[in-house]
Amino acid sequence: MMNMKLTPAARELYESGKYEMSLAGDQLRVAPGHATKMTDAQLKKSVAADRPLLVEIKAALIAAREEARRQAAARQARIDAIPGLKEIRALIEAQASWRNELTRQMDSEDGCTSMPGYPEGDVEALYARYPRAAAYLRAEAWVKAGHDVKSHAGAVAREKIINGEPYEAALAEMEQTWQAHVRSRMWD
Repeated sequence: MMNMKLTPAARELYESGKYEMSLAGDQLRVAPGHATKMTDAQLKKSVAADRPLLVEIKAALIAAREEARRQAAARQARIDAIPGLKEIRALIEAQASWRNELTRQMDSEDGCTSMPGYPEGDVEALYARYPRAAAYLRAEAWVKAGHDVKSHAGAVAREKIINGEPYEAALAEMEQTWQAHVRSRMWD
């Protein structure tokens, strides 16, 4: 939270390590910093002396938290606005739930006597109908990759898609980043 608006004295106190500060709801929790040795009495006296700066830091932390919440809500709204994304995810989830239920019933002694029908819908057709959503899901899958470079390339592409940049270019750059890394490490 380095972009908090603080006076120089409050910033110096916040960054000094004298205290460990955190918000618990709207309350500022203050404890001695790791490098600071204080008894409880010394801590109370020090906090009392620094109270005006701590009040300013508390207000800045609350404002920064609220700004982060606003940004997260705006980001989620951009994700939710991707056409077809909810529909594709719902179909994928329904099909996965059906397969899980099938497996559960096959493993039980009852067999598949009460199995509902397979969820109707074609994921590939939805991908074709909603290419931006398909691109988002592909980038999101790369984010979960086990390789840090591939995961980072997916994260960059996902953010570009979220922010409305052309999804074709985002996916192409994602692939190029990964291929360049693979070529550079070919003989490692």
